[in-house]
Amino acid sequence: MSAAFQSRKASSDGTVSLRINGRLRPSSRYHQSEGYALDLRTSRPRSPYETVGGIRFLPRTIDKMRAHLSGTAGDYLAHTGASRRIFKLFGISSGTFEAIVKANQTDEEILAALMALKKLTPAEIDRFSNGLYMRVACWLLRNDCDPS
Repeated sequence: MSAAFQSRKASSDGTVSLRINGRLRPSSRYHQSEGYALDLRTSRPRSPYETVGGIRFLPRTIDKMRAHLSGTAGDYLAHTGASRRIFKLFGISSGTFEAIVKANQTDEEILAALMALKKLTPAEIDRFSNGLYMRVACWLLRNDCDPS
């Protein structure tokens, strides 16, 4: 393991953090599976390249909304920006997405709730995730990716 990355540390409240370049950051694997809201004032949401159900950018949008709901979004905006493409993909408003994130604990539950509203075909998911807009958005946000 490199000097930049050290082992995880569990705090007394059960949250798990990973020391990256001397700074403790919540582990993305932990909040992904347990519904943990990142503090985006001190860390970053997941990479725009990460997927849930094959849908690129959805994990990042979930992170930003969870942080918004917990009041720790910092400079990140959960209702605007590239996240609007996720809302458009499912034909919902940002308020509907917020309610879904609030009502569901894990990424998989959020995906199931979204798919219940609009069932996407594999072709639609591929077109969205690998389309020009998402490739450009991910490239533009490449410096805003958590290295973990």
